[in-house]
Amino acid sequence: MKEKMLLKNMLKRQNLIMFRRRNVKIMGKRIQRIIKQWKEEAGLTCVVQWTYIDGILTLYTGQPGFMIGKAGKLYDKYYSILRKNLYGLTELKFVETDWFWA
Repeated sequence: MKEKMLLKNMLKRQNLIMFRRRNVKIMGKRIQRIIKQWKEEAGLTCVVQWTYIDGILTLYTGQPGFMIGKAGKLYDKYYSILRKNLYGLTELKFVETDWFWA
């Protein structure tokens, strides 16, 4: 009886871990697609890398001003798109890097 309960708990944990891994891959692809559209609309010529940890999406780029846009219009537009597509997004940060950083 005790062994069956342990086995059930192990299976639940494994299923949860697999679900999280699939979910991270799906979210990563969504983020990549949205950032690619954002980069094209902003006319950005340098690399954009990102991390998404605990609801904070951090974008690393050499030209953050291009992504923010005039009066923050691009930022507001894509922040709302990201909030719709990513549950738990609480903050969007920009980190300015060197031009050749990749």
